[in-house]
Amino acid sequence: YGFAGADEKSMDTLHEALQFDTYNHGRYRGCISLPLTISYRCSQAVAKEAQSIVPEFTSHLVNPEGSVTRGSLDNPQPGDMVLCRVNASLISQAFKLISSGIPSKIIGKDIKSSILNLIDSLNPDSVMDLVRKIEKQKESEVAYLEKQKPVPYAAVLAVRDKYNCLLSICREATSISCAQHMIHSLFSDDDKVDCVRLSSIHRAKGLEADNVYVIRPDLLPHPLAKSDWQVEQEMNLKYVAITRARNNLIWVEE
Repeated sequence: YGFAGADEKSMDTLHEALQFDTYNHGRYRGCISLPLTISYRCSQAVAKEAQSIVPEFTSHLVNPEGSVTRGSLDNPQPGDMVLCRVNASLISQAFKLISSGIPSKIIGKDIKSSILNLIDSLNPDSVMDLVRKIEKQKESEVAYLEKQKPVPYAAVLAVRDKYNCLLSICREATSISCAQHMIHSLFSDDDKVDCVRLSSIHRAKGLEADNVYVIRPDLLPHPLAKSDWQVEQEMNLKYVAITRARNNLIWVEE
Protein backbone atom coordinates (compact mmCIF):
# COMPACT_ATOMS: atom_id res chain seq x y z
CA TYR A 1 0.00 0.00 0.00
CA GLY A 2 2.92 2.32 -0.66
CA PHE A 3 0.75 4.25 -3.16
CA ALA A 4 -1.41 5.29 -0.19
CA GLY A 5 1.51 6.46 1.91
CA ALA A 6 2.16 3.27 3.88
CA ASP A 7 5.66 2.00 4.58
CA GLU A 8 7.33 -0.87 6.41
CA LYS A 9 6.90 0.94 9.75
CA SER A 10 3.17 1.68 9.37
CA MET A 11 2.04 -0.68 12.14
CA ASP A 12 4.64 0.71 14.57
CA THR A 13 3.54 4.25 13.71
CA LEU A 14 -0.11 3.33 14.25
CA HIS A 15 0.70 1.67 17.58
CA GLU A 16 2.51 4.79 18.78
CA ALA A 17 -0.26 7.12 17.60
CA LEU A 18 -2.91 5.17 19.50
CA GLN A 19 -1.08 5.46 22.81
CA PHE A 20 -2.72 8.83 23.47
CA ASP A 21 -6.21 10.06 22.77
CA THR A 22 -5.60 13.48 21.21
CA TYR A 23 -9.32 14.20 21.31
CA ASN A 24 -9.57 13.63 25.06
CA HIS A 25 -6.94 16.04 26.43
CA GLY A 26 -4.11 13.61 25.70
CA ARG A 27 -5.30 11.14 28.32
CA TYR A 28 -3.44 7.83 28.17
CA ARG A 29 -5.53 5.17 26.51
CA GLY A 30 -3.02 2.49 25.56
CA CYS A 31 -2.81 0.17 22.61
CA ILE A 32 -2.62 -3.58 23.14
CA SER A 33 -0.45 -5.58 20.75
CA LEU A 34 -1.72 -9.07 19.92
CA PRO A 35 1.00 -10.67 17.78
CA LEU A 36 -0.14 -13.55 15.58
CA THR A 37 2.93 -15.71 16.09
CA ILE A 38 1.31 -19.15 16.54
CA SER A 39 0.15 -20.76 13.31
CA TYR A 40 -2.71 -23.25 13.23
CA ARG A 41 -2.14 -23.74 9.49
CA CYS A 42 1.53 -24.47 8.96
CA SER A 43 3.33 -27.70 9.78
CA GLN A 44 6.34 -27.71 12.11
CA ALA A 45 8.80 -27.82 9.20
CA VAL A 46 7.10 -24.99 7.32
CA ALA A 47 7.01 -22.81 10.44
CA LYS A 48 10.72 -23.42 10.98
CA GLU A 49 11.38 -22.28 7.40
CA ALA A 50 9.40 -19.09 8.04
CA GLN A 51 11.52 -18.36 11.12
CA SER A 52 14.35 -17.25 8.82
CA ILE A 53 12.18 -14.19 8.15
CA VAL A 54 9.99 -13.95 11.27
CA PRO A 55 11.97 -15.56 14.14
CA GLU A 56 9.05 -15.58 16.59
CA PHE A 57 6.78 -17.53 14.21
CA THR A 58 5.85 -20.99 15.52
CA SER A 59 3.54 -23.86 14.67
CA HIS A 60 0.90 -25.09 17.11
CA LEU A 61 1.92 -28.29 18.89
CA VAL A 62 -0.93 -30.30 17.32
CA ASN A 63 0.17 -29.47 13.76
CA PRO A 64 1.89 -32.24 11.73
CA GLU A 65 5.65 -32.38 11.17
CA GLY A 66 5.42 -31.75 7.42
CA SER A 67 8.44 -31.12 5.22
CA VAL A 68 10.44 -28.49 3.36
CA THR A 69 12.38 -29.80 0.38
CA ARG A 70 14.11 -28.67 -2.79
CA GLY A 71 13.13 -30.51 -5.94
CA SER A 72 11.16 -30.39 -9.15
CA LEU A 73 7.52 -29.89 -10.00
CA ASP A 74 6.77 -33.58 -10.47
CA ASN A 75 3.17 -34.72 -10.81
CA PRO A 76 1.35 -32.14 -8.66
CA GLN A 77 -2.20 -33.12 -7.73
CA PRO A 78 -5.52 -31.23 -7.80
CA GLY A 79 -5.58 -28.91 -4.81
CA ASP A 80 -1.83 -28.34 -4.87
CA MET A 81 -0.64 -24.77 -5.34
CA VAL A 82 2.20 -23.39 -7.48
CA LEU A 83 3.46 -19.92 -6.55
CA CYS A 84 5.83 -17.48 -8.21
CA ARG A 85 6.95 -13.89 -7.77
CA VAL A 86 6.00 -13.10 -11.38
CA ASN A 87 3.06 -14.15 -13.52
CA ALA A 88 4.93 -14.83 -16.77
CA SER A 89 6.67 -17.89 -15.30
CA LEU A 90 3.30 -19.20 -14.12
CA ILE A 91 1.98 -19.13 -17.69
CA SER A 92 4.96 -21.10 -19.01
CA GLN A 93 4.56 -23.60 -16.18
CA ALA A 94 0.81 -23.95 -16.79
CA PHE A 95 1.45 -24.89 -20.42
CA LYS A 96 3.93 -27.58 -19.29
CA LEU A 97 1.48 -29.05 -16.79
CA ILE A 98 -1.44 -29.04 -19.23
CA SER A 99 0.66 -30.68 -21.95
CA SER A 100 1.46 -33.42 -19.41
CA GLY A 101 -2.24 -34.03 -18.85
CA ILE A 102 -2.38 -32.27 -15.47
CA PRO A 103 -5.45 -29.98 -15.16
CA SER A 104 -4.20 -26.52 -14.17
CA LYS A 105 -5.54 -22.99 -13.84
CA ILE A 106 -3.92 -19.64 -13.12
CA ILE A 107 -5.82 -17.67 -10.50
CA GLY A 108 -6.52 -14.05 -11.40
CA LYS A 109 -9.26 -12.54 -13.54
CA ASP A 110 -7.47 -9.17 -13.44
CA ILE A 111 -4.43 -10.62 -15.24
CA LYS A 112 -6.70 -12.15 -17.87
CA SER A 113 -8.46 -8.84 -18.45
CA SER A 114 -5.18 -6.94 -18.54
CA ILE A 115 -3.64 -9.23 -21.17
CA LEU A 116 -6.78 -9.29 -23.33
CA ASN A 117 -7.01 -5.48 -23.19
CA LEU A 118 -3.34 -5.26 -24.13
CA ILE A 119 -3.95 -7.30 -27.27
CA ASP A 120 -6.84 -5.01 -28.22
CA SER A 121 -4.80 -1.85 -27.64
CA LEU A 122 -1.86 -3.11 -29.73
CA ASN A 123 -4.24 -4.15 -32.54
CA PRO A 124 -1.84 -6.67 -34.13
CA ASP A 125 -2.19 -8.23 -37.61
CA SER A 126 -0.56 -11.51 -36.59
CA VAL A 127 1.26 -13.20 -33.73
CA MET A 128 4.61 -12.04 -35.12
CA ASP A 129 3.29 -8.48 -35.36
CA LEU A 130 2.05 -8.76 -31.77
CA VAL A 131 5.49 -9.88 -30.58
CA ARG A 132 7.15 -6.92 -32.31
CA LYS A 133 4.67 -4.46 -30.80
CA ILE A 134 5.05 -6.00 -27.34
CA GLU A 135 8.82 -5.64 -27.39
CA LYS A 136 8.65 -2.04 -28.63
CA GLN A 137 5.98 -0.98 -26.13
CA LYS A 138 7.67 -2.73 -23.21
CA GLU A 139 11.00 -1.07 -23.96
CA SER A 140 9.32 2.34 -24.20
CA GLU A 141 7.38 2.04 -20.92
CA VAL A 142 10.33 0.66 -18.96
CA ALA A 143 12.63 3.41 -20.28
CA TYR A 144 10.12 6.05 -19.15
CA LEU A 145 9.88 4.56 -15.64
CA GLU A 146 13.65 4.19 -15.28
CA LYS A 147 14.10 7.94 -15.86
CA GLN A 148 12.23 8.66 -12.63
CA LYS A 149 14.11 9.26 -9.38
CA PRO A 150 13.92 7.07 -7.46
CA VAL A 151 13.11 4.37 -9.96
CA PRO A 152 9.72 2.81 -9.03
CA TYR A 153 10.95 -0.78 -9.03
CA ALA A 154 7.48 -2.27 -8.42
CA ALA A 155 6.08 -0.43 -11.43
CA VAL A 156 9.00 -1.53 -13.62
CA LEU A 157 8.51 -5.11 -12.49
CA ALA A 158 4.76 -4.96 -13.16
CA VAL A 159 5.22 -3.55 -16.67
CA ARG A 160 7.81 -6.15 -17.59
CA ASP A 161 5.69 -8.94 -16.18
CA LYS A 162 2.56 -7.82 -18.05
CA TYR A 163 4.30 -7.87 -21.42
CA ASN A 164 6.24 -11.05 -20.63
CA CYS A 165 2.92 -12.76 -19.81
CA LEU A 166 1.68 -12.01 -23.30
CA LEU A 167 4.99 -13.11 -24.83
CA SER A 168 4.60 -16.47 -23.07
CA ILE A 169 1.18 -16.82 -24.72
CA CYS A 170 2.59 -15.84 -28.11
CA ARG A 171 5.16 -18.66 -27.96
CA GLU A 172 2.31 -21.18 -27.97
CA ALA A 173 -0.27 -19.40 -30.17
CA THR A 174 -0.67 -19.77 -33.93
CA SER A 175 -3.00 -16.80 -34.39
CA ILE A 176 -4.44 -13.85 -32.47
CA SER A 177 -7.75 -15.66 -31.93
CA CYS A 178 -5.80 -18.69 -30.70
CA ALA A 179 -3.94 -16.48 -28.20
CA GLN A 180 -7.20 -15.01 -26.95
CA HIS A 181 -8.73 -18.47 -26.55
CA MET A 182 -5.67 -19.64 -24.61
CA ILE A 183 -5.96 -16.70 -22.23
CA HIS A 184 -9.63 -17.46 -21.54
CA SER A 185 -8.89 -21.15 -20.90
CA LEU A 186 -5.75 -20.63 -18.77
CA PHE A 187 -7.18 -18.27 -16.17
CA SER A 188 -9.85 -18.84 -13.54
CA ASP A 189 -11.79 -16.42 -11.36
CA ASP A 190 -12.30 -19.17 -8.77
CA ASP A 191 -9.41 -19.58 -6.32
CA LYS A 192 -10.95 -22.88 -5.12
CA VAL A 193 -11.04 -24.53 -8.55
CA ASP A 194 -10.45 -28.32 -8.37
CA CYS A 195 -7.14 -28.62 -10.20
CA VAL A 196 -3.54 -27.50 -9.74
CA ARG A 197 -3.78 -23.80 -8.87
CA LEU A 198 -1.07 -21.42 -10.04
CA SER A 199 -0.87 -17.98 -8.49
CA SER A 200 1.39 -15.02 -7.97
CA ILE A 201 2.46 -14.66 -4.35
CA HIS A 202 0.63 -11.34 -4.08
CA ARG A 203 -2.62 -12.95 -5.17
CA ALA A 204 -2.13 -15.97 -2.90
CA LYS A 205 -2.51 -13.95 0.29
CA GLY A 206 -5.26 -15.65 2.29
CA LEU A 207 -5.01 -18.90 0.29
CA GLU A 208 -3.51 -22.20 1.45
CA ALA A 209 -2.84 -25.75 0.28
CA ASP A 210 -1.47 -28.98 1.71
CA ASN A 211 1.36 -28.94 -0.83
CA VAL A 212 2.86 -25.69 -2.11
CA TYR A 213 5.48 -25.47 -4.85
CA VAL A 214 7.44 -22.22 -5.24
CA ILE A 215 9.00 -21.80 -8.68
CA ARG A 216 11.79 -19.33 -9.48
CA PRO A 217 12.91 -18.97 -5.84
CA ASP A 218 15.82 -16.93 -7.24
CA LEU A 219 13.30 -14.07 -7.59
CA LEU A 220 12.85 -13.85 -3.80
CA PRO A 221 13.98 -11.17 -3.26
CA HIS A 222 13.57 -9.85 -6.79
CA PRO A 223 16.82 -8.52 -8.34
CA LEU A 224 15.14 -5.16 -9.07
CA ALA A 225 14.75 -4.53 -5.33
CA LYS A 226 17.76 -2.42 -4.37
CA SER A 227 17.02 -0.35 -1.26
CA ASP A 228 16.64 -1.81 2.22
CA TRP A 229 12.90 -1.21 2.36
CA GLN A 230 12.39 -2.77 -1.06
CA VAL A 231 14.30 -5.89 -0.03
CA GLU A 232 12.28 -6.01 3.19
CA GLN A 233 9.03 -5.98 1.20
CA GLU A 234 10.37 -8.78 -0.98
CA MET A 235 11.20 -10.84 2.11
CA ASN A 236 7.67 -10.23 3.35
CA LEU A 237 6.46 -11.77 0.09
CA LYS A 238 8.74 -14.74 0.62
CA TYR A 239 7.17 -15.17 4.07
CA VAL A 240 3.71 -15.14 2.46
CA ALA A 241 4.81 -17.82 -0.02
CA ILE A 242 6.21 -20.07 2.70
CA THR A 243 3.19 -19.80 4.96
CA ARG A 244 0.65 -20.79 2.28
CA ALA A 245 1.73 -24.41 2.88
CA ARG A 246 -0.20 -26.48 5.41
CA ASN A 247 2.01 -29.57 5.25
CA ASN A 248 4.72 -29.60 2.58
CA LEU A 249 6.70 -26.80 0.94
CA ILE A 250 8.78 -27.51 -2.15
CA TRP A 251 11.30 -25.01 -3.52
CA VAL A 252 11.41 -25.86 -7.23
CA GLU A 253 14.92 -25.78 -8.66
CA GLU A 254 14.94 -25.75 -12.46
